[in-house]
Amino acid sequence: MIPFKGRTIDDKDEVEVYRNLHKGGLSVRQGGKVVAHTEPGEYVELLLANMIVSKAGKERVRRERKKNVHAWIKGLLMPGAGKLYPVRNPLTYNPYKHDSFVNPKTGQKITHAYYVLLNEREAFYASYFTASTHANLSHPCEG
Repeated sequence: MIPFKGRTIDDKDEVEVYRNLHKGGLSVRQGGKVVAHTEPGEYVELLLANMIVSKAGKERVRRERKKNVHAWIKGLLMPGAGKLYPVRNPLTYNPYKHDSFVNPKTGQKITHAYYVLLNEREAFYASYFTASTHANLSHPCEG
């Protein structure tokens, strides 16, 4: 991951990760500011993830047929967590086909996942809980 403008990531706070439409790779945002970019093909791992799609942004993409950042995955950066969560389901979002992130194999809407692995070309998730238990989970680094 390449820091942006000398900014650092607070590893105890959530980040928002989205596809960089101009440079390739992913952008990592924290506190409303871009803090890092990935190299094309570099993977990011998140825990306690929420998949977010801005309804207004999605509608603008559909209306104007022009891409804009309106969907991201929010969670805690957790490099190496994939060793703990080997079950990975595919995850995708296409504003022209979907209203939310979905599992392309089943068509199921995915709004939360315990673990997400992604780069700019593909994403996978592992869920070991239901959406209702997500709010009760604590930060994995806290006692």
